[in-house]
Amino acid sequence: MNALQLTIEWLPVALQAWIFVLLLKKALYRRFPVFFVYTLCQIATGVLRDVLAGSRNYFYVYWWSAAIIAVLSFLSLHESFRSIFHTFYRLPWFRLLWPGTIILIWVYAAWRAAVHPQVHFTRAGAILVSVAIIVSYTIVGLALLFFLIGKIVRVRWHLYEFNIVYGLGLTALGMMIAALLRSEFGTKYAWVTEWGPPLAYLIGVLVWLFAFLRDEPRIKVDQPPEQLLEQMRHNLDFVRKRFRRPLH
Repeated sequence: MNALQLTIEWLPVALQAWIFVLLLKKALYRRFPVFFVYTLCQIATGVLRDVLAGSRNYFYVYWWSAAIIAVLSFLSLHESFRSIFHTFYRLPWFRLLWPGTIILIWVYAAWRAAVHPQVHFTRAGAILVSVAIIVSYTIVGLALLFFLIGKIVRVRWHLYEFNIVYGLGLTALGMMIAALLRSEFGTKYAWVTEWGPPLAYLIGVLVWLFAFLRDEPRIKVDQPPEQLLEQMRHNLDFVRKRFRRPLH
């Protein structure tokens, strides 16, 4: 194993351990319990995969751990989504955005799989690559939904929540590009499919680390709670009317 491979393999684990310590030190595990578990699982997964590398159990450990990480990624995204947009959950249609986006992504992924069947794999390999594509599609799509809604409602920047979503989106984007290239071109771009996901994951970890190393800026509230509540209700009414307006 050369120095580059060693760095790409172990640097994210070390940085995740640093993030784990920061979450404990700042008591952010209470605010982000799912992301805290996600971080711990990533550390354990990195160590376990290295220990079992080359063994016949590695294949099963790799894909089962990937499934667990995928579920925790979804839940971590929703954790930040709910934290930022909890006020808008008073709107019935807003509560449908999250599951509705997932359904649309899965329908598109199913259509794409039917139109462009996997031709470079065995049946089992095709299933695994298709699942990887669907998972990465979903995470990237939900991350885009998060930032799109934030742009529409002009929510202020939240240091931790926004960077958690940003890092998860980047990590999934690397996996999505690699899986799509592998699906379309086989081993033609093997260097991208091999190095893309770990590099994207490393960038995502760096995004989280730089965020948690910083302290959130204090928010100065110049208005009494009653005025803030009234303004919040006004914003909710504005969003409701905007989305109910007929298209011409």
